[in-house]
Amino acid sequence: MVNLKVYIKDEKLLELTLNLMGTIQAVSKKLHNGEFESGQNGTLNEFGDLQLKADKEIDDMISSNLPEYCSLWSSEEHPNMNFTREGEPLYSVAYDPLDGSSIFDANLTVGTIVSVWPGNFMNQTGHDQAIAIMAVYGPKTTIALAVNDKYSLVGRTCIELTLINGSWKYIKTLAISDSAKTFSPGNLRYVNKNETYKELVNHWIDGGYTLRYTGGLVPDIFHMLSKGQGVLTNIPSKLRLVYECCAIALIVEASGGKSSNFKDGKSVLSLPITDLNEIVGVCFGSSKEVELFNSKFF
Repeated sequence: MVNLKVYIKDEKLLELTLNLMGTIQAVSKKLHNGEFESGQNGTLNEFGDLQLKADKEIDDMISSNLPEYCSLWSSEEHPNMNFTREGEPLYSVAYDPLDGSSIFDANLTVGTIVSVWPGNFMNQTGHDQAIAIMAVYGPKTTIALAVNDKYSLVGRTCIELTLINGSWKYIKTLAISDSAKTFSPGNLRYVNKNETYKELVNHWIDGGYTLRYTGGLVPDIFHMLSKGQGVLTNIPSKLRLVYECCAIALIVEASGGKSSNFKDGKSVLSLPITDLNEIVGVCFGSSKEVELFNSKFF
């Protein structure tokens, strides 16, 4: 088991991190054993999205295993302020239990995205996060764990951990270079409505960039992290700020990359959480590519 005390100095935050990693390990085991049904649940979540049975099962696994002091949680499947006891929570979590529901039946890589904040996350920004976790359920189960500087013994950092023989092994500290060779254009149909987006996509094609796009946020971001370069866009607005974008932005920026929101071109981490339903357009990746994105649109 990796010694996370090197990275996380707060004991309760460390305990919560290990708790979440334990749940992710349990989810991974069930996924790889084929224990989650892939069919739709027949219900809609509060955003109007069709739910898979796996969405709800993984959601329940995460929420039911949270420690008592993490008494506020919210998820994409239960987008409410869910308090488990009275009083100010020591930490709160917001998460997407199964990112990639639309590609689950195709047996493509899916994941879990988790943000952890001190106290109540409402009215805080992504900059205030303590940690962010992105779990990748592929041929192997891997975590990208970002720790914000206030909570870290080594400064803001992001590390890769892989589940090997039942234990989490440190693989490397993740780093994204300034320039990219690959691109991942979400909502590509938008080029038919926006000439600027078409110009940007054509810039990547004409520049000989390699297309790396699965339709899943988690695998496309992890491809960027594993290769140490890349750019991902999803505009105008589709991804949910509190359940997906805050965590991904911290992971990318802690790895040396940049993020931009499609409102004002500033970091996604600068956006305050005021509405659990808020969706944003984003650009994540190598700094020069995000700067190019901003120069085109802002």
